[in-house]
Amino acid sequence: MIKYIRFQNFYSFAEEVELSFEIGKQPAPSAYDINTPGGRLNKAISVIGANGSGKSQLIKTLAFLSWFISDSFLGSKPESEIPCHPHALNTEEPSKFELEFIIDEIVYKYKLNLLKGVVNHESLHKKTSHLFSYVFSRDLTEVAIGTGNYKYKQQGFGFHSSKAEQIRHNASLISAAH
Repeated sequence: MIKYIRFQNFYSFAEEVELSFEIGKQPAPSAYDINTPGGRLNKAISVIGANGSGKSQLIKTLAFLSWFISDSFLGSKPESEIPCHPHALNTEEPSKFELEFIIDEIVYKYKLNLLKGVVNHESLHKKTSHLFSYVFSRDLTEVAIGTGNYKYKQQGFGFHSSKAEQIRHNASLISAAH
């Protein structure tokens, strides 16, 4: 279950935006609520607004992250660009994404930073107490043709370091590991 998604510099959104499924403690319980270890969440939200106000761009974030995390390794060629579109006035700035979600009552946080079609940072964190510990983290050190050179560290992710450090610059480590 998704708790929230934050992103910045993606399509028409230059500033940071957060789409949250979290519910405060004040609203009366409803049939749309889910109680999780990460708090009370809503099963459904709606996005309303005038034509051209960014509703579709907001939803594209979910579609992009879903594709990138699950299909970018097998679903794209080594020379392909990542289909990430930064704000037209911020093309020199990174696009940043953060997704917090719950699987089997464990809270995770996924972070992704892209710049000019290249993964600069990708990490997955697991909530171990009131803090998060990394499951894996990869950071770009240099770009070579068709691949990136990455510094990789992990704690129980199970993907061999020599392979992880050589994952293409246009693919998710999670997608490659899968």
